[in-house]
Amino acid sequence: MGLFKKLFGGKPQQQPQSEAEILAEMLVTGYRSTLDRMQQLADPSIREFVSKYLTAQAVASDVCAAALEKMVLTDQDRREHSKAWTLRDGVMIGVQTIPASRTTAAEWFTSEFGGYSGYCTSVVEPILRSTNKDVLAHIIFGQDRYDAGWQVWTQIAVLPLRNPNFVSALLPRTCCNAAERERYKL
Repeated sequence: MGLFKKLFGGKPQQQPQSEAEILAEMLVTGYRSTLDRMQQLADPSIREFVSKYLTAQAVASDVCAAALEKMVLTDQDRREHSKAWTLRDGVMIGVQTIPASRTTAAEWFTSEFGGYSGYCTSVVEPILRSTNKDVLAHIIFGQDRYDAGWQVWTQIAVLPLRNPNFVSALLPRTCCNAAERERYKL
């Protein structure tokens, strides 16, 4: 049963859900559906990376807990918030919440960093170099707001720095501006 059907059309719940519980459920659903889409990609290195590093229950729980914590802050102050940690094998997870909708995410990265590639150059590369990590799984969350409420969106980038044989790069199309989409054939 879909999230909205369960919330509004399914069995009545014993207690109404708080906004935080609804947000948490949306974050989990968005993260899982994004991983499912990534598993459908043709590139076997991306599929293997997702299976090996991003699908474990503990990782998913940590990602969604960090996203909830940061999304609440972003919702309050309309600023970007992020959290990063190391998994294993030189892989770092970075969760970022941005004050942008799916349709304005590219504009947000362009206004803040000159584009998503500018973000990678000015933020990701220095972090990976200083921490001696090979790959960042950059998990981006935002909110689409409507008159009747809101919906969470999720994008995941896989950004290898040192070893291109480890995994192929995967850029988040939603966060890239038109010039980047053309340059990287997104």
